[in-house]
Amino acid sequence: MRAEFRKTLQPIDVLLAFLGVQRGQALRESEARYASLVASLREGILVRERDDTISACNPGTERIFGLPQQSILGRATLLPDVQYINTDGTPFDVNLQPGHLALTTGGPADDVEFGVLRSDGSSRWVVASARPLFRDGESVPHAAVVSLNDITDRR
Repeated sequence: MRAEFRKTLQPIDVLLAFLGVQRGQALRESEARYASLVASLREGILVRERDDTISACNPGTERIFGLPQQSILGRATLLPDVQYINTDGTPFDVNLQPGHLALTTGGPADDVEFGVLRSDGSSRWVVASARPLFRDGESVPHAAVVSLNDITDRR
């Protein structure tokens, strides 16, 4: 005689399945809200990875640099498409960009002002700040979030 194995669903199985669906849906909704929030900002927001490449940016970043997202992502520098200048017009040292500073020092970099000379000949003035991002248990940042505030109209 063969023994048949038949699993019956227990109430806990149903509850866990329901919670898994609910958590997944809640996570997707939360991610959608976050993406919508970042996309709606006038300020530019970008993420620099440990290797200095840009892994994410919002439409504000595209507007400030005058470049489409696909021309920004994956690059460590936007040169030669974009040139950076100090407030006195001299070339800006890209090693002093807040995202780079946050990655190399592991600390915040605030209120760094510089000019962006775009490939179409126009320019924007920006005040940028950055915060390093750490994974649990790591002392070296894996990325940095950079905010770019366009102050052109105030200059």
